[in-house]
Amino acid sequence: MTVNGVSAVGRPPEIGRAGVGITVRRVGSGEHARTVAGSATRELGRSPWPDGLLSWSVFTSTDVQSAMVYEQWRGDSSLDAAVDAALAGTAAAPHVPGIPGTERSTPVRHRLYRSHADTAPGEPAVPGCIAIPVFETAGPERQRHFVEELFALTEDSEHGPAGLISVHLHLTDYGTRVVNYAEWTDEQAPVEVMGAQEGEHIRRRISGGIPGVRSAGYRRWQLDTSLVTA
Repeated sequence: MTVNGVSAVGRPPEIGRAGVGITVRRVGSGEHARTVAGSATRELGRSPWPDGLLSWSVFTSTDVQSAMVYEQWRGDSSLDAAVDAALAGTAAAPHVPGIPGTERSTPVRHRLYRSHADTAPGEPAVPGCIAIPVFETAGPERQRHFVEELFALTEDSEHGPAGLISVHLHLTDYGTRVVNYAEWTDEQAPVEVMGAQEGEHIRRRISGGIPGVRSAGYRRWQLDTSLVTA
């Protein structure tokens, strides 16, 4: 269904969508994440769609304890205008400054830096799970070095670990964080990879072995709702 040029779709956002200037990833904790997700979606449907907002997707964690919003904006100026309008009370939408019913949060801006997708023949797989490990990095040089290490792991085999569909690395400004938005075929696939011998090899290379890089959390997510502009 499409209303005012905005459609609800049953798939995760297109990470490499053309025209995206920045993305926003935000996590809010709540005991009833799915209820929170539904409330946020209804509120957004009643509010004017902000200019420059290209997609708005809410995920719930597989343990149903947290909700996450992933937004795609045309650029910084569009997001700045939406934030200013919400803070001034001239606009009300769940994406700014937070999701109703969760911890109040501000947008955390990321820019898609590099992607890698499975090149196996046939129809592209539909993601059944999104795994997002987050890493804090000590400056731009460490940030970029870490990205190269991650991609070396992804490209070690022809198609990457079993069940991995794509990897999309997002970087914050000032070199402080790397967010790995990884699409998997199902919830069990990343669990099996990280529990296998290959997973131990991955953990050794990305945890503790790179100075200036620290793990800052990991969760698996499933899509609840995704809204996109036409």
